[in-house]
Amino acid sequence: MIPVIPDLADLDAWRERSARNLAVFWEYIPYAMSLPCERWEDAWAADLNSLSPYPNSATLLRPLTEDAAPELVARLGAFYAGQPGGPWLIWSAWPTPDLSAYGMQLMGHPPLMVRLPGALPPTLPELRIVEAHDDATLRDLDNVMIHGYRCKNLLLCSILSHTSAGKWAAAETIASRRP
Repeated sequence: MIPVIPDLADLDAWRERSARNLAVFWEYIPYAMSLPCERWEDAWAADLNSLSPYPNSATLLRPLTEDAAPELVARLGAFYAGQPGGPWLIWSAWPTPDLSAYGMQLMGHPPLMVRLPGALPPTLPELRIVEAHDDATLRDLDNVMIHGYRCKNLLLCSILSHTSAGKWAAAETIASRRP
């Protein structure tokens, strides 16, 4: 079944689609690794236990009101406090109230980009997309994140190490970064 594409002028429909897509994106790797993920009606949270805040992300599924902000930030804080790892982010497709009173700081406004159906541009022959299933590919991913996206705080951790439970866990040195 082909999904219905909203009209380009329907910003609310695109924001909702974008939020749901982003929530699934941030949840995919932690969920596959049996790491903490939580779905609430208003937000999804996933925790890769990373020193970088990006993969430790919560995504709002609807606009956040001033009245709901304290409870949401407290709920997310409790979720992330129960895990080792670094800071975490809240992603919102909608404007949010000022969350600085709850210890949050604005990092920016992510763009909403839409690629309409149609032919894709040609793929570069040197482009290779692979799933990370082992130390070598995870190290490649770390290298891309550190140097390509300037996540320099990942240099402080000792790259991911494989635990006996079959999960990828961050090195002990980052466990103290989260309350």
